[in-house]
Amino acid sequence: MLGTTRSVELIVAAIAVVLIVALVAWMLVRRSSARTEARREEASQHRNLAEVARLEAEAKTAAAEEQAARARKEQLLAEHQHIEAQTAHETVVDLERQADEIDPDVDLAAEERDDGADVDAGSQSRPTT
Repeated sequence: MLGTTRSVELIVAAIAVVLIVALVAWMLVRRSSARTEARREEASQHRNLAEVARLEAEAKTAAAEEQAARARKEQLLAEHQHIEAQTAHETVVDLERQADEIDPDVDLAAEERDDGADVDAGSQSRPTT
């Protein structure tokens, strides 16, 4: 009987070893699954952060483009006003010439001789009122 008891002990020991190995394997698989799930969660958080950063970058880009468009509009407006001012100045000069041509008291020949003179010198030939 001693041999049978020994055989039973060996079988029980073998079953215990198999159960321990199975338990360790199950724990390793479970631990691996937990790690995998944790990595999935971390990846999801990174994707969420990336999405938030992308939306912020798009908002900043849109704001910068809007500001650039406003600046271009202001530049065009300033150029338009400058052209209008030049046109108004040219109109004034033309009207003054026409007035000088009409006015019998203005000596146009003297003004033509002073062609290179400054505006104050040319206006001296006009009568003052």
